[in-house]
Amino acid sequence: MSWIVRVEAIEKGFSLHTQGGVHIPVLRRMSFEVAPKEVLVLVGPSGAGKSTLLKLIYGNYRIEAGRVEVRHGGERLDVGALSSREVIALRKEGVGYVSQFLRVIPRVSALEVVKEPMRARGVSEAASEERAQTLLSRLRIPERLWNLSPTTFSGGEQQRINIARGFAIFYPVMLLDEPTASLDPVNTETVCELVEEARKEGTAFIGIFHDAGVRERVATRRLVLEAVGQGDESRTL
Repeated sequence: MSWIVRVEAIEKGFSLHTQGGVHIPVLRRMSFEVAPKEVLVLVGPSGAGKSTLLKLIYGNYRIEAGRVEVRHGGERLDVGALSSREVIALRKEGVGYVSQFLRVIPRVSALEVVKEPMRARGVSEAASEERAQTLLSRLRIPERLWNLSPTTFSGGEQQRINIARGFAIFYPVMLLDEPTASLDPVNTETVCELVEEARKEGTAFIGIFHDAGVRERVATRRLVLEAVGQGDESRTL
């Protein structure tokens, strides 16, 4: 299989309805492919559309033009043409996402937050518990916090819960939006290790990393984005 994610000539912008409907273009004629076991790192200035691109692949944003395809379950799925139910199914089995921010239901413990995607896949309670505990330990979340809601945690602790949840199960495709932004060097190293372990299992990554050292450590390829108006074409390195 040559690719697992294919982006073809996509375009995306945003209309500012509070300012007379002004349309701000963000992505223009963006095209690339990603194969299993690749780590494609997105590079470019703020406003170049890196996070927007991840959200288009994840099905959060409507694609204005072009096409995003993901291979899943023996099919080539056109993300922009999927129903809401189909997008949810794709996220459950095919595409994981780790953002900078943790959004959870209050009063649900950190341990349960990490276990939830495993239980949704039918993993046993015992296996889910063991995997969650292993990840929380590797990411240095004190055991005394495991049964507390992460809504009470610091920003860095919440980010580590987010990472543990994202890496709890295998996804063929993983989208990472600055997962190490709030982390110290020791936990950043652990995240790099988790990426490398998942890549060896076959996961394809598309990620944004603010830390140049992390980019150099994990990237197998880079995609340079430029703000629209400063060069309409992206390029890979």
